[in-house]
Amino acid sequence: MFTSPWGKENELESARFFERTAGRFLTPGAVAEVVRLILATDFRRPRTGEPDEALLIDLDFSILGAPWPEYDAYHHAVRREYGAVPDDAYKAGRSAVLRRFLSAALFATGHFATLEQPARRNIQRELELLAASS
Repeated sequence: MFTSPWGKENELESARFFERTAGRFLTPGAVAEVVRLILATDFRRPRTGEPDEALLIDLDFSILGAPWPEYDAYHHAVRREYGAVPDDAYKAGRSAVLRRFLSAALFATGHFATLEQPARRNIQRELELLAASS
């Protein structure tokens, strides 16, 4: 059973799910590699700099640099995912996450370098929308 979408164990739950299901078809080494990559998508964990992790994180973050209509749909989907969270708590939590994203480079691989500035503009725009809706 998965935790709630706002739980802090989502990546760990996904890794455990992988181990229980697909993991039985792979070698222990391959399972460990996939688990490592799943856990790497938890933005609260420090980045290791491993090329495969960096690429996966950049893929995961690529929505942040999408054209505004796509990003707009994404941030509305995030709000729906956290629908049970009261507005004030959601705005505070989401704003904190977005500010954390802005505190460092978003993308670590050259493949995604062109998304850095559009992502920062999208995040800033969402922060402004969150502040305006208070």
